[in-house]
Amino acid sequence: MECPKCQAEMESVRFEDIEVDRCIRCGGLWFDALEHDELRGRTGSEALDTGPTWQAGMHNVQPKVFCPRDGTLMVRMVNTPQPELWVESCPVCGGTFFDAGEFTEFKEQTVGKLLRDRRRYGASKEGE
Repeated sequence: MECPKCQAEMESVRFEDIEVDRCIRCGGLWFDALEHDELRGRTGSEALDTGPTWQAGMHNVQPKVFCPRDGTLMVRMVNTPQPELWVESCPVCGGTFFDAGEFTEFKEQTVGKLLRDRRRYGASKEGE
């Protein structure tokens, strides 16, 4: 498979029972439908995200990104809690592409939210 951002070859990498594709040049990650959500909750899965994070923003300037699976024009998605995080999603196969470093950021948002929720929940319980 070819990277949708830099057109380099992608290699298959595995975390536990889930296999994703990682670009050998830019480090971007391709997740088949819902794999990123599945891996988001697994401790240590950010180890898949080995690419240089400083490159991520460079790839966001590409006006068109095509799905490496089926060639469909992908849709740029902005994560509302993290507006700096842009990922591309295929409307046909449901796959998602994360630039290097973006999957780690995606996961960290969950950890931060959990900590904030715990503080809020703990604070409201103490006040009762």
